[in-house]
Amino acid sequence: MFATASRLRILYALLAGERSVEELADAAGLPANTVSQQLRMLRSTRLVRVRRDGRRAIYALHDPHVADLLVAVRHHAEHAAHGWAEGARAAELEDLPQ
Repeated sequence: MFATASRLRILYALLAGERSVEELADAAGLPANTVSQQLRMLRSTRLVRVRRDGRRAIYALHDPHVADLLVAVRHHAEHAAHGWAEGARAAELEDLPQ
């Protein structure tokens, strides 16, 4: 589901709210046909939902859990890029009550 950078760019663009394919293409810097293809995959995995506004399809994140997941992915990437110690999380988990 996060196999391509284009999917992540689309998902992060949807953090700002509902958008059409054209708006997503502009926000993600991708061709509209690529966005449409990736949206099909994201819909099939229930990461995005669609509603109709006349003839236009308007896309949004499926639910707040997806937004939480994206924030966690970004947070992890920032920590990994800055050399977050691999053992830090393991040490935190050891302190949790069983």
